[in-house]
Amino acid sequence: MGATNVKRLVKKFEDCGFRAVVEDIDLTDRERQSERTGGRLRGNFFTLDVQKDKCGEYFEIIKSKDVTVGILDADRKDRHMLVALNRANVNQKFLMGHDETHLFVAAVDRNVTTLEDAKESLKPQVVRDEQRLKRVKKRKVNKRRNKAFVRQGEWFFLPRPHVKVDRSMILKNEPITRGDNSKPHMVQEMFRQGGESVMVCSRHPQGLTKAEYYRLVKENPAAENWVWRSTVRNPKAYARGKVTHPDHSALCLLVWHEIVMSNESQFNNKGLVFID
Repeated sequence: MGATNVKRLVKKFEDCGFRAVVEDIDLTDRERQSERTGGRLRGNFFTLDVQKDKCGEYFEIIKSKDVTVGILDADRKDRHMLVALNRANVNQKFLMGHDETHLFVAAVDRNVTTLEDAKESLKPQVVRDEQRLKRVKKRKVNKRRNKAFVRQGEWFFLPRPHVKVDRSMILKNEPITRGDNSKPHMVQEMFRQGGESVMVCSRHPQGLTKAEYYRLVKENPAAENWVWRSTVRNPKAYARGKVTHPDHSALCLLVWHEIVMSNESQFNNKGLVFID
């Protein structure tokens, strides 16, 4: 992408209501790459980030010269864009825009072609099922609050007013996080239910089932000394009361709501699981 094409891409972002800084990197020049990206060039091909200067927030795109960037769909009123980055036969797509008070970038299903489909791809199946069950109108399915859910950032809260709660299991002022050093969302009251018992240590942070753990120790007796702890993987979690986050408006959940994380992690290929 030459200087003219970079300017054209920056202009397209401006037409959608956003500032963008785009830089092409010659990957053969490792010293220059390290100096300008600080080692942040994801997968040696590109990085997307939100930066801030005296004029406010803007999108930063640093990429290798053979990566092309295209805006597939945009809604200036809602301040959202569907952006594709392509290199040879590999492509990734991102929902980019403004959510409440800040800019954001979220990886989405690479097969989507519209903003509507991109937003739906971020919703887990249980959220989409709830939309159908509650017959949420199409114009309201992507509102932050409708009959099916309340959303705060990457977290969906589905009303479960009839769930039975053991009062002794209620946790106070509990953080929830997607696990990648992101800022936690703080939940006034929370409890967890069900899930799979696993053994966790620093070498197996996503956990091993008891059968996997015993098989590992049998094959490698030294593994028994890896400082394991017994915990629960992928339990159902429920929230009630105030939910706060520095980048989002506070929620007030009057009844218990099931907590569900968006699908973004699977499109980022991070393989995250929810560990209690």
